[in-house]
Amino acid sequence: MNITVANSEGNHVAGFVLDANATVAALKELVTAQMKIQNPQLYLHGGLLQSEQKLVDQGVSNHEILEVRTSAPPRAAAPSASAPAPASNTSINTPAGLQAYLRANPQMLQQLRFADPELAEAASDANLARLTALLARRQHAIQEQKMQEQRRIALLNADPFDIEAQRKIEEEVHASNVRENMEMAMEFHPESFTQVTMLYVPMEVNGVQVNALIDSGAQMTVMSKECADRCGISRLIDKQWGGMAVGVGSAPIVGRVHLAKVKMGPHFLNCSFTILAQSNGVDFLFGLDQLRKHQALIDLRRNCLVIGEHDIPFMHEKDIPKREHPASSSSSSSSSSASLESKSVHTSPPTQASTSTSTTPAQPLITQPSSSSSAPPAPASISAPAGPGAAGAGAGNHEAAIAQLMALGYPRLRVIEALTVTEGNMELAAAYLLEN
Repeated sequence: MNITVANSEGNHVAGFVLDANATVAALKELVTAQMKIQNPQLYLHGGLLQSEQKLVDQGVSNHEILEVRTSAPPRAAAPSASAPAPASNTSINTPAGLQAYLRANPQMLQQLRFADPELAEAASDANLARLTALLARRQHAIQEQKMQEQRRIALLNADPFDIEAQRKIEEEVHASNVRENMEMAMEFHPESFTQVTMLYVPMEVNGVQVNALIDSGAQMTVMSKECADRCGISRLIDKQWGGMAVGVGSAPIVGRVHLAKVKMGPHFLNCSFTILAQSNGVDFLFGLDQLRKHQALIDLRRNCLVIGEHDIPFMHEKDIPKREHPASSSSSSSSSSASLESKSVHTSPPTQASTSTSTTPAQPLITQPSSSSSAPPAPASISAPAGPGAAGAGAGNHEAAIAQLMALGYPRLRVIEALTVTEGNMELAAAYLLEN
């Protein structure tokens, strides 16, 4: 059986493999030879082991941890007021020093009770041997895990032509590279795990205050039907431009407002909007078409939107309404950037048959209408927003996120708590675990 022997300070540990019928005297001889301790006395849970008896007869089992002392402890006696206090080891790397450090810091000990109750209870116990045994047991478990890992690697390398073994090796190398890459990023670039505040500016549409999301990745400027009603411009919606916005998702297009006055800072701008039936968390998205039309400049160094000679500061995170805040968009179908992108724009047949014989309106932004067709052209489709949790909506992806975070050494309950707090965002969950 495997026996671990450690001194009371925990800085001298040795492992021994003995027969099940070995005596305590035989173990003492090995301790003297390997650990260079003369006249060792072995203790199990504070009780002295008798040399003449067998280990199993005194309750010693496999993988047991024994404490070694150079002599038997003195009998319990009343403490003397004149007796000097024993010198304590102040090094935190030893059990005695760790115990003294935790007792001198009640707040840290209280935090340890939540993070590691077993260690906190052992540190609070007056019996130092309990803390020593716990630390030695954990050290032994770590060593045993390393040995198992080495045996597993040796088994994989035994047959270099085994396809399954090579596949597992490739998976492990990939997982190791990803883990190392993430650890380096968390250490040297922790800001990459924070959530970026989107670029909002206050505007007035028809005299109504609106917070507009500035998104140069969206090809069109869009507004929700609810916002159009609130601004009083629903009467200007041209429903001939109705259809379906198709991209990452889909959203019905109510129509288009061809001209409306928008006040941005001191400027009054003539803008056109595509009206969507649902808001998806963003009432008004100021896209690339209007940014280019009015020659706007997004200045991230000065954190402002420049139009003409005037700077319009972007809104602070605290000023962005909760429903438009990126953190709250996980419950809706909007993307984490709350943007309506149209990188893969295409046209589709119109959803409503036009009975009008009037001239067909020009095709917006994408293509010119075909000269051989008399039907009104379909409006350019734009990509619908997708929620930040859309990729991880399935249970399999959720379990994959848990597995990746557990691979960093965190327990499952803590990982689930972090993912719950961050609403399923794995990068924020990793930062949450690191900070807590």
